[in-house]
Amino acid sequence: SDFLKKGFMFAESSKAQDLFWSYKLSGQKKLFNLPDSLLTVEREINSLIQYYQGFMLNNDSKSGKSKSVNVDIYSNKLTELQAKKELLNEYLLENHPDYLQIRQDEYRLDIESCKNLLSADETLIEYFVGDSVSYCFVINHSGSDFLKLSPIAIADFNEIRSLSTDYSSDKLKSYVKSGYRLYQAIFEPVANVLTPEDKRLIIIPDDNISLIPFDLLVVEDPEKSRNPVFDNFLIHQYEISYSYAAKMIRLSEHSPADRVEMLAVAPTYRLGQFSQSEKSNFPILRNNGESSLKWNVSEASEIAQKFDTYLLTGEQATEENFKKFASKSQYIHVAGHALTDLSNPELSNISFTANENSTEDNRLYFYEMSNMNLSADLVVLSACSTASGNMTNNG
Repeated sequence: SDFLKKGFMFAESSKAQDLFWSYKLSGQKKLFNLPDSLLTVEREINSLIQYYQGFMLNNDSKSGKSKSVNVDIYSNKLTELQAKKELLNEYLLENHPDYLQIRQDEYRLDIESCKNLLSADETLIEYFVGDSVSYCFVINHSGSDFLKLSPIAIADFNEIRSLSTDYSSDKLKSYVKSGYRLYQAIFEPVANVLTPEDKRLIIIPDDNISLIPFDLLVVEDPEKSRNPVFDNFLIHQYEISYSYAAKMIRLSEHSPADRVEMLAVAPTYRLGQFSQSEKSNFPILRNNGESSLKWNVSEASEIAQKFDTYLLTGEQATEENFKKFASKSQYIHVAGHALTDLSNPELSNISFTANENSTEDNRLYFYEMSNMNLSADLVVLSACSTASGNMTNNG
């Protein structure tokens, strides 16, 4: 129906717009006949702006003698770079208008176009969370369905989130009950319209549904089921993958081919690497002292056995080496400490093995990550607090 078509296009247009355009432009800039020198200048300006903005935030968070004496110099440089960026955009608008126009073009994906992106055995399941009710679109080559979902109980959602800090057997028992109720609310209506042949699912969540691990939804009532708990997880019935938006599900197929499969990283940490304020703010550092994580090296090593891998552990797991190999990797797995700054997200960082001989500070800040030339299809951050922050529709 027209309502179904318009509803899907609306839901799709609200998702991952910034992420989509960033990805799309990264692979198409040269199609607009921009000189390499101009592309280099554009990237350098953006990179330096991010760097100085991050530096200013980092400096503002310090006190007393630890503050940098170069604040005024850096502030002036930031102003100069922002002025250069404005001039560059004016030049691009005059000489390469098509390059800028692509940002204004609205990329609309309708249901029939979406079907063309799917393999014969794939089903796309896209959620949309409204103010008072949630919906779900189920699309495959057999047809399409529009489903109204039952409300998610906040208590069940919080139960799922609490698993990140409590892995006890008592917590698992209460999770199983919540996992079944969540299954009933957000997936059972979908299961009712799927056929036995629909085994490969692409999940596109929305809002706080993005924080629910569909793989671990419980498909049978734990009070009545005779199966072991782990046999009732949804992952045993379907091959599940995720995407930020339908328009992004095939973008990774155009990624560079000259990459190694996996970069697996497991740093070690020494005494004095974390400040007292960091230890007081992050339970993992208080509970763990300042020692290295117990299992992160074995975690990374086991993963490395399954792929063509750059394996960085111990003294090799430095920020410098991570930056060296990350741009050449299809998948990235980091098992270590991460520190999240919700007040200044740009200062959130991943900690690496300390190396006094390096020009790096052994912290990879968010403002640095955003300007790394990454082409990875998947990045796993096996570290505390990496799912913190506000939920948005931009990935």
